[in-house]
Amino acid sequence: MKNLFLPFLLAAVVLGGIFQSCDNTKTYAERMADERKAINKYIKDQNIKVLTVEEFEKDTVTAENEYVLFPNTGVYMNIVSRGTNLSAKNGDILIARFLEHNLISGDTLSNIKAASPDVFTYRLSGNSAYGQVKYNSGGLLASYYEVATVPAGWLVALPYVGDSAHVKLIVPHKYGHDAAMEYVYPYAYDMRRITIYK
Repeated sequence: MKNLFLPFLLAAVVLGGIFQSCDNTKTYAERMADERKAINKYIKDQNIKVLTVEEFEKDTVTAENEYVLFPNTGVYMNIVSRGTNLSAKNGDILIARFLEHNLISGDTLSNIKAASPDVFTYRLSGNSAYGQVKYNSGGLLASYYEVATVPAGWLVALPYVGDSAHVKLIVPHKYGHDAAMEYVYPYAYDMRRITIYK
């Protein structure tokens, strides 16, 4: 009996070692490092000049390849067009046409020419803000990602722009949508048109 048990035990140990060595699961720290590398590579590849908040707030203007880094969020923002003087207020409905580029996988999604843009209600509560997705709008966030809120990184731009604004953003996973947070994916957004609907 002892002779039969030994080969099975040896096979179990060998197979266990093989399966363990094939485990490609990354830790959260490794995914965070991958995210930082992807953001830095995108900044380098796009020849982006990073501004501090202090530099930006002197005139709140960004040149073509200038992005302001908001260090408390890790979000980078470039204002292509500020839009009108009409700014978003609590309870306003906003409509977003955008291109989303995953900086790790390289996948790109867009609702720029889609029949349904993304629609959300802008909510302010004390010092915090969020955008509640309108599920019946049929936009990418509701239909593709099935999320209830817009990426928090989108909201960083709203105090600086108005109706019909065009901004570009780099959003780390912590300020992204649910899929970004789950997989630790950073995204670059080209928010072609942010419309404020009163």
